[in-house]
Parts: sequence; structure tokens; C-alpha cells
Amino acid sequence: MQNLATTQKEKNITETKRERKYVPFSEIWHAEDKFALVLDLPGVEEKSIQVSFQDNQLTVEASSIDLGITGALAYREFHLGKYQRTFSLDGHFNMNEAKAHYKNGQLIIYIPKKQPESIQVPIQFN
Repeated sequence: MQNLATTQKEKNITETKRERKYVPFSEIWHAEDKFALVLDLPGVEEKSIQVSFQDNQLTVEASSIDLGITGALAYREFHLGKYQRTFSLDGHFNMNEAKAHYKNGQLIIYIPKKQPESIQVPIQFN
């Protein structure tokens, strides 16, 4: 089984010494040849989204913007500020061919699986 687990707990907020970061809700879809990660990023400007991969860790960071609405906020279910989510990936993914697109407040990252290598083992005859 492929390992595609979140490294952060399923709570919605993580805090560092400097700033509060929100953990976006996500879905992980599995197909025969790839995985798709879907992250909800409400109010995020496209240019603020960063996706990085290092040491088998896929990290998504983004910032939402203030919509400029005046008046008193009566109710809120999503947050303004910075979003960050990190996923641990095993070596069965081809990150060089990963693709992502952002539409309607959702970031979708497609990560192809590596195909198993077939290796011929040489046989020595005495």
C-alpha cells in the first residue's frame, strides 16, 4: 500500500512563535496510475500558492486576502491568513511529473505513481 499520510494532526490551526497558520481541509483520491490531492483554499490569490517537495515531504503554502468587506463580521467558517499543509510521501511517486491547478478555491495536485522497474539479473554459469 502506498504511504500518503498527513504529517499534521487533523486540527484546523497550527501556531508557530511568529504567526498562526491554518491547515486547509483536504481529500486524497487514489487511481491506478496516480494520486490526486485536493485542498480547499478559500480566498487565496493564485500567485501566493507555493507547492514544494523535499525529503519526501510535499508542502503546500498559500495566503488568503481580505475581501475588503466593511461592517461587523457576524459569522465565519474560514479564515484569513496563511495556510500550510505537509504530506509525507514514500518513494513510489514521480514528483518530476506532478501537475497542479487552482480553480474555484481548490488546489488539485496530480502525482503519478512510479512504475515498478523490471530488472534482469545476470546468471553466471561455471
